Amino acid sequence: MDDLTGVDDRAIDVYVLAVIRLYRDGLARFLHNQARLRVTGSSGNIEEGLAAIRSVQPDVVLLDRLFSDGVALVERILDRASHARVIALAVSELESDILPFAQAGVSGYVMHDDSLDELARKIHAVARGEVLCSPQTSAMLLRGLHRKRPVRTVMSRRLTRRELEVLSLLEEGLSNKEIARRLYIELPTVKNHLHNVYEKLGVSRRDSAVAWLNSERRVEALRL
Repeated sequence: MDDLTGVDDRAIDVYVLAVIRLYRDGLARFLHNQARLRVTGSSGNIEEGLAAIRSVQPDVVLLDRLFSDGVALVERILDRASHARVIALAVSELESDILPFAQAGVSGYVMHDDSLDELARKIHAVARGEVLCSPQTSAMLLRGLHRKRPVRTVMSRRLTRRELEVLSLLEEGLSNKEIARRLYIELPTVKNHLHNVYEKLGVSRRDSAVAWLNSERRVEALRL
């Protein structure tokens, strides 16, 4: 399951994976009192949390930055709940902090000075399929991608018009079948376009491709 279809019509299931009990209990209590948010569990133990995530299949997982292997945890979470969106908590604005989480596939960040209300807003946004980061963070991610693949120039990663159309529909939260219907093309053709998109961008996940698209738009806006 790649998309959160119907999430606007029901409560968003959230799982909290955080080191400090007072912190995760406080988050769980706050979220419990928010409209259309439902806490399906919380844990400070990695293996226990991963087992619960596999079982309850939450829409959004809040992942504490304090876990020493937090970046690897993102991939383990997505392996167990492929449709889930992951939000990294308590992330600084340092490139060394943000870039590894972006490459692992997170959909959003809660920075050190974000409020609880901002957290709730970001949960709703990523559940709709949005990938959230500031313009400064977007520019940072692009710089990191360029440094990671110095042989590839921006021109060599440029997408065709059809590939951009497919990626834009992916950003809207459409499934592969829905994209095929919208563009009047065959499902294998959609998959082929997505394969080309992932290869050109050097990513392996839908969320990462959408993050690239949002980053490009934000950087372009900063230039205007």
